Amino acid sequence: IIFVSVAGIGLMSVVVSVVCQQINTWTQKETKSTHEEFVRDKEVKERNVEQLFNVACQGDEKRIISEKQYLDLLKSKEACELLQGMKVNLPAEVHELVRVIDCKGKGTITIDEWKDGLFRLRGTRGDHLSQTLQYRLLECNRQTKVGIDKAQVAIRETMKDIIFKAGHQLAKDLEVT
Repeated sequence: IIFVSVAGIGLMSVVVSVVCQQINTWTQKETKSTHEEFVRDKEVKERNVEQLFNVACQGDEKRIISEKQYLDLLKSKEACELLQGMKVNLPAEVHELVRVIDCKGKGTITIDEWKDGLFRLRGTRGDHLSQTLQYRLLECNRQTKVGIDKAQVAIRETMKDIIFKAGHQLAKDLEVT
C-alpha cells in the first residue's frame, strides 16, 4: 500500500509538472505575441500620425506647422478617423488641446511635438478626469519651468552685480595701497 501511494504521488507530481510546463510555454508565447502586436500597432499608428502631419506641412522645409494649421488638421476627416481608431478623445476646450500639443507654447509645432501630444492624449483612453489631470500636470510643469528660468536669470543678475561690486571694491583697495 505504501508503494502504491508513493508511486501515485510520484505520478501525480510528474503530471502536474508537465501541465505547469505546458501552461508556462503557452503564456510565454501569448505574452511575446501580444507584445509584438503592441509594437507593430504602435509603429503603424506613428506612421499614420506622421503622414497626417506631412499633409499639413507640405512645402515647408523646416517641417513645422502653426497652431491654426494643426487645429484645422484635427478637424479634417482623415484626422477624425485616425484619432477615432487610436481612441484619442480631444479635450473639449481648444486652449487645453493647444497646451497639450504645443508644450513649449511657441505657436508652432514639430513632428515630434505632434506625435507626443497625440499619444499623450491617447493615453487617456476617453477618461475626462485623466485628461484634466494630465493637462493640470503639464500646466504645473510649465509654470515650474518658467519660475526656475526666472530664478536663474535673477541669480545671474545678482551674481553679476556682486562680482562687479567686489571687483570695484578690490580695485579701490588696490588703489589705496
